[in-house]
Amino acid sequence: MIHIVIFNVVQLAVAFYAFRRGGAPERWVGALMLLANIATAFRPYNAATSFGSLDAYLFGIDLLLLLAFAALALTADRFWPMWVAALQLDAVAIHMVRGIDPEMVPYVYAWLTGQIAYPMMAILAIGTTRHQRRLSASGSDPDWTRHERGTSERLAARPS
Repeated sequence: MIHIVIFNVVQLAVAFYAFRRGGAPERWVGALMLLANIATAFRPYNAATSFGSLDAYLFGIDLLLLLAFAALALTADRFWPMWVAALQLDAVAIHMVRGIDPEMVPYVYAWLTGQIAYPMMAILAIGTTRHQRRLSASGSDPDWTRHERGTSERLAARPS
């Protein structure tokens, strides 16, 4: 199972890069990806039966990861987390298609759910590199979106 070793090495390298060089959003995404990978490793696997039907355990992990990525994308002061969340939505949709279509070939189901992480790791690496460039260029790169008080709040807060 060399592909599993390669996946784990690539994921560890990208996460390490995000932890060392990234801001808070990069570190969070790296940590969430690692946690999902660890949770997946605890899934019972049987080559003869796994992926023969909807894998509820993997679906649950992917759904929780989607919710975490979506929350992060809505609060991070970066654009790339939205792409990671969108790709994770694709992973959840693949599970839903498998649940609806029992004729889906198990190998296709397994391959699609596993391979979607590679572009997500690439986006994390690119996001970390861009964070470093912004730090070098301007000396700062805010991690989280700061919401200004709305017009109605400013008007209400004004003394009469």
